[in-house]
Amino acid sequence: MAVRVRSPNYPNISLSDAIEKAEKIFAVDRTYSIDREVAVGHAGYSSLNGASAKVLASMIQYGLLEKAGKNQVRVTRLAVAIMHSESDAAKSEAIMEAAFRPSLFAELRNEFPGGVPSEASLRSYLLRQDYSNAAIGPAIRSYILTYEMAEQTRANESHGVRSVAA
Repeated sequence: MAVRVRSPNYPNISLSDAIEKAEKIFAVDRTYSIDREVAVGHAGYSSLNGASAKVLASMIQYGLLEKAGKNQVRVTRLAVAIMHSESDAAKSEAIMEAAFRPSLFAELRNEFPGGVPSEASLRSYLLRQDYSNAAIGPAIRSYILTYEMAEQTRANESHGVRSVAA
C-alpha cells in the first residue's frame, strides 16, 4: 500500500478569491455562526466536498473565516474590515494582514524578502519543505496572486489611489 504524502497547509485559493467568497457569505449571514455546509452553499458550491472544504480552509488561513463550534464557521472582523473599512488605509492594512497570515506565505515572504522569485525557485523551495508535486502548483499560484494583490494595494495606498483589490 502506497503511503500518501501530505503537504503542509497552504491556501488553495488567492486572497482575492477568498475575499469574494467571504463577501457572499457575509451578504447572507453576516457574522453569525453557520454550518460549514451552509457557508459553502453561500460561497457558490453545491455541497461540502474536497474542493469546497479546501476553500473554507483557505479562508480560515487568511483569517477571513474562523471556526465557531463543531462544524461551524463565521466571518471574522478582519474580513469585515476588508469589505467595509472606514478608510482606504484601514482596508489596505487589513488586506496586508490577511495576505501574509497563512504560515506558508509569511515564510515565503521572509525567505524571499525582495519580492516574488521565479516559479522554479518557489518550486524548489517547496519541494525541500516536503510539499507534494500536486500541491506545489496551487500553492505557488495562490502565493503569487496574493502577493501581487498585496503589492497593488500598498502601491495604491502610497499613491493616494482608492484600492480596488477587493
